Amino acid sequence: MKKIISVIALASLAFGAFADAEFALNYRTQMTGFSRILSGDYSGSEDEKIDYNANKHKSYLFAQKSYGGASDSISATVAGDMCGATIRIDPFPAKGSGKQLQINQYSGYVNIGKFTLNAGAWKDGQYVGDWQLKGDADACNLGGETFAAYKLGNMFNSSNSLGIDDIANIAGGDKATTAYVKWGGAVGPKKTFVELYASAIGIGGKTWDDEKTVYSGFGFKADVTTKALRTQFIAKLPSIDKRAFGLYFMPQGTGALTTVFGGTLGFEGANVTEANADLRMRYAGKGYSVTFFNNLSHITNNNTVSKNYVNKVVGAWAEDGDNGIGCLGVKTDRAVAGNSQKYNTAMWNLIALRYKISNKIFFTAEAGDIVYFNNMLNDDAAWEGIDAFVCPGLQFFAGGKTSISMGVRYGVSGLGAQVLDSKGDRISKYSSDNGNYEIATSILVPVVMRIRF
Repeated sequence: MKKIISVIALASLAFGAFADAEFALNYRTQMTGFSRILSGDYSGSEDEKIDYNANKHKSYLFAQKSYGGASDSISATVAGDMCGATIRIDPFPAKGSGKQLQINQYSGYVNIGKFTLNAGAWKDGQYVGDWQLKGDADACNLGGETFAAYKLGNMFNSSNSLGIDDIANIAGGDKATTAYVKWGGAVGPKKTFVELYASAIGIGGKTWDDEKTVYSGFGFKADVTTKALRTQFIAKLPSIDKRAFGLYFMPQGTGALTTVFGGTLGFEGANVTEANADLRMRYAGKGYSVTFFNNLSHITNNNTVSKNYVNKVVGAWAEDGDNGIGCLGVKTDRAVAGNSQKYNTAMWNLIALRYKISNKIFFTAEAGDIVYFNNMLNDDAAWEGIDAFVCPGLQFFAGGKTSISMGVRYGVSGLGAQVLDSKGDRISKYSSDNGNYEIATSILVPVVMRIRF
């Protein structure tokens, strides 16, 4: 760790020869303080369940895999008027990756007049934070499924509009290598402020000459700000026959209330293959804030995306890699291929409260759900129910931006789920007439320490 910091510090000093150098440290450690499977249709042996509940089992069986162990990152930024660079290192990569260290971001920029040329790789993308209506303060550093499970755009994995406003990631996924140019300035007599982004990115796949394994995708984003309204338009072309478009609005002059609303459309060939609507609202009062997120997403049956399941999960569900989503070890058919997909309409809702107890202590509470609409009102088909959670917590500040956050997260999966009995009648999945299934529930105590300066 000391060697890493020393290398970054020396690089910062060297860069300072031709730029006004800054060194920033962002250190985060997150862990599971306590976890229990309370109930559920668990497919493992009783011994495995006991081991897991004794916290000996690995975290991939639990929904909150991001809290399963140390996940630290150190970042350094060197910024100047003409150029700059950022590097972010994870000294504890995921087990099984075979890496001692992992570089999660390396990027650099050059300013030429009103133009900024930026290039690099970003694991977490390049989002404009105020459009997300999410800050680390509101998220209590927990993030992920417990706060902002989804960015603007479609919820479904590998959809063309997943994370639509990330200009550095055209095709979705966890990491993107790209280059983009940005221009910003006032336009017209009313001094409308305009920011324009154009990007190109290498994407795995076959090119038009069918010989190489990389072709180029393109993206464009325009952010127009007037006194009354901010408008953002995004277009992404991850390949020749795939396109995604997003349009979002943010009314200005609304005081303590901030609102973002809009949506996306995705096309493959001449067909509309996905659609999405977003609504985000945040009210910041004196010593408290209330945040509401809503996302409604749909994927049609004629798209060519190989796997369309919800990108992240809430409740007591666990993600099982490429095999889709399982409930405490039980596979479901939410991961689907081609035209056979079953779960193609879903809604995510979240409400969060942050309250200042003192200058050093804040109370936070989040509650959210994912509703799967497929077969919800169909009396002749099974319905998988709702995933939901609630997570009250506290955040303690030691000074400046250094804090420790912890919460108690109770998750439920399959809430209200129904199946068909031998007569074809729709009954509760958890009734005594259907084998005494237990509803899936789990509890987790995530603990996050963050140091920033």
